[in-house]
Amino acid sequence: KKEADFNNIAAIGMYQTNVYAADVGITTLGTEDWEEGENLVGVQLVKPGGAIGVIALDGTVSVNGVEAKSYGGGAYYARFDADDTSTKTVTLTSSNGESTEFEISS
Repeated sequence: KKEADFNNIAAIGMYQTNVYAADVGITTLGTEDWEEGENLVGVQLVKPGGAIGVIALDGTVSVNGVEAKSYGGGAYYARFDADDTSTKTVTLTSSNGESTEFEISS
């Protein structure tokens, strides 16, 4: 079940630089088109208050206006060129119209 209520979601910001190329054999789903050296920026959504579990958002995640792709396990990333390590704004928008955002740096 997807979650739309931000009261039931905790967010962990992620900024991964210089990712491995797909031919390294990473087993994470959806990594087949990752390019060596590029950067991933996004969020992992988990249950709040120390509860165990990950959350699928009923809504969208975007980073600097680029829609982030869901990689499962509550992880949503947008891809950026290797030379772009600027501060990014991560925006979460739920299907019920709520929106929140935060900035993250490399």
